[in-house]
Amino acid sequence: MRNQTKVVISLLFILIVCAFTFVDTKVFSGQISQHPGNRMESTSTPCADSKPDRSKYLEIDVQKALIDRDTRIKMDEQYLRDTGKPNPYVDIHDTNVYDVALNLAGYPNLDGYQPDRVTIEFSGNDQAVAIIFDEKLLDDSIFAHEYRIELYHKESIWKISQAGVRYQCSRGTFSGWTTELCP
Repeated sequence: MRNQTKVVISLLFILIVCAFTFVDTKVFSGQISQHPGNRMESTSTPCADSKPDRSKYLEIDVQKALIDRDTRIKMDEQYLRDTGKPNPYVDIHDTNVYDVALNLAGYPNLDGYQPDRVTIEFSGNDQAVAIIFDEKLLDDSIFAHEYRIELYHKESIWKISQAGVRYQCSRGTFSGWTTELCP
């Protein structure tokens, strides 16, 4: 009887936690368009424990990564102006959680590549964890990479509080995920 009571209490606890946790999974398809909603299919799943712990990722210096990304975008925009090609960066908005997370992970890009999977788990209305997975990389040493980005919403803007990356190597002695650079 006591074991049954413990099981019931545990299940009730899980249901309560699940009621406040939803995962919004976006799967990319087609060409990059101007807005993430136009290039992804979306499903919401309650209480999926899919977000790996931040300790399993190599921490990224967010400030430096954003400065590097801004510099790269400015160079890309000059190239796009000079060649008359459409600019995929014009519709990146810091009010959109997907735009902020994808921008740090390198999307959109001039190569037109999109990540294979984007999963965002929201905790209430003001916190989210994005997992961005891609295995179509232009690097023969890396089979796949995965970004884990923690975000918070403040004054109508999504900001990054912590970010990390991990890799699956194509060669060498690594098996599974690693935070080491691939050989």
